[in-house]
Amino acid sequence: MKRSLLYGLMINILFVLNLSAESEQFKGFRVKRFPFFIYSDAHHKLNHFYPGSMRGDFFHIKINDRYSHDPKVGKTCIRIQYTAEKKLGMGWAQISFQPTPSDYWNTKRGSYDLTTAKKLFFYAKGETGNEIVEFKMAGFNGKESSNKKVTTDEIRLTKKWKLYFIALDNVLLSEIIGGIAIIFSRERNPDKATIYMDQIYYSDKTTPDNFNSNNFSRSTAN
Repeated sequence: MKRSLLYGLMINILFVLNLSAESEQFKGFRVKRFPFFIYSDAHHKLNHFYPGSMRGDFFHIKINDRYSHDPKVGKTCIRIQYTAEKKLGMGWAQISFQPTPSDYWNTKRGSYDLTTAKKLFFYAKGETGNEIVEFKMAGFNGKESSNKKVTTDEIRLTKKWKLYFIALDNVLLSEIIGGIAIIFSRERNPDKATIYMDQIYYSDKTTPDNFNSNNFSRSTAN
C-alpha cells in the first residue's frame, strides 16, 4: 500500500515538472534592453526580425531591405513595392517580419517576451504620398491580444519620412513571433504602391529614441 502511494506521488511530481517544463518551453526569450530593433540597417547586428512571411497576392510584393537611397538613419532602409495585380484573386497582400529569414512562422529560434515594451515605433514614407497602407503587429504565437486591435489602421503616407507608432497597452507580449506586418490593398492602391521604412523598433518608453548614423543603442534578448 505504501509502495503504491509512493509510486503515485512520484508520478504526480513528474507530471507537475513536465507541465512546468512545457510552460517554460513556450515562453519567449525575455527582452531586457531597449530599443529592441526589428530593423535598424541592412544586416545590422541589432536586427531581430526579418522579412519572410507573405500572404494574399504575395507574388506582387517585392522587398529590398538594403535600399541605399535617402535612408532615415544609417546607410540603408527598406523599400517595399506592391504591383496591385490580382493574379491570385485576393486583392490584398501582406508581408510580415519574423525571427528567421525563411520558413513560415519558424519558431526554432524562439519567440520574444516583450512584456515591458510600451510602443512599437517606425519611420515610413511613400513614393508619391498617395500610398494607403496598414501596419500591425504580426504574430502572437497562437495567442490573441487581450482587448485591443494592434494596428495603425489604414494610413496615407507622405513623401517625407514620418514617425509612426503602435501603442501596446493591454496587449499580450510574452510570445511575439511576428515583429510587424505591412498590408496593401488593391482597392486603396489600384495603380501600385511603393513605400519605405526605417528604424523599426520596440521601446519601453512612450517617447521615441533619438537616432543618428553614428549612434545605435545596443539591444539584446536574454
